[in-house]
Formats: sequence, C-alpha cells, structure tokens
Amino acid sequence: FQIESGKNSTTVEFKISKDWIPNFTVHAELTGSITRETEVTDSPQRPAIATGSVALEVSRDIYKLNVLINTKETNKTYTPSSIINIDVNVTQHVDNLHVDAAEKSLFAIQYDGSGASGAGQKIAVRSNFNPLACWIPSSITNSSGRVSFEIKLPDNLTRYRVWA
Repeated sequence: FQIESGKNSTTVEFKISKDWIPNFTVHAELTGSITRETEVTDSPQRPAIATGSVALEVSRDIYKLNVLINTKETNKTYTPSSIINIDVNVTQHVDNLHVDAAEKSLFAIQYDGSGASGAGQKIAVRSNFNPLACWIPSSITNSSGRVSFEIKLPDNLTRYRVWA
C-alpha cells in the first residue's frame, strides 16, 4: 500500500494475522525529493530514495494450552498389571491430543520359580514387560476440554511418567 506523508516520520498501523506465525518481514521504501546541491533554474528537485526491512517474530502464545493430568486415585500405588484411570483436562479448545505413558526407570527382575528362600507358593509369572505402558496418539476432547483413559499397566516393576 502507499502512504503520503508531509512529516519527517509516519506511523503505520496494521493487524498481525496468526497466519504469519512464526515471523514476517516488513519492507519499506520511501521516495521523495530534496533540494539540489547546486541551484539549477527551472529544474525539478533531486529524487531521494530510502529502503529498509525488518523481520518481526509473531508470538505463538495463541497456540499454548494448559493441560492438567490426574489419576482418579491420587494416593494409590499401582502394581504390575493393575488398571489406572487417567483424566486429562485442557483449559483451552483443542481438537486432537496425544497421550503416552513411558517407563521412567528400569529395575532388574529375576524369577527362579518360587517364593523367598525357595519356600512358599509359586509367584505369578509376569510376561508383559513393554516399556511403553500405552500410546494413544490422538484423542478428541469433549466440549469442556476433557478426555479420560483406562490403561492396563505392563508387568514391569517401575515408575511411569504420563504426559500429554
């Protein structure tokens, strides 16, 4: 667009679109005329041109979400193969959400087929040692920004971290 200005400076205001994320460049070209150094009769003033550009970053804050993850039983200790219920609450609108729970730490596990000191009844054999408790790559929240999951934990003796 073109602006005429009779002043030494002009302020130009315009709206920044989210479509311009992550940045955009402003180019300015100023044209005008100045008095000639040597006076020449009946001649126009000397042309003057100035150009410049600047790259401006557009904030991504409009895409930030506040996500709260809770288990329904907050003080419960979960054992191998137990069921855990997870609630995810997103305070801003989101169409799709991915959730995963990955193993946080590993412990050595040995099984010799019996209880302590070879006495007692046999312990249950565990076989599901998947380091990833679950992977839910896409979930749709309800109109309140909430989604819930029920996950059966693997047989690992470990801790899991849940994130969305």
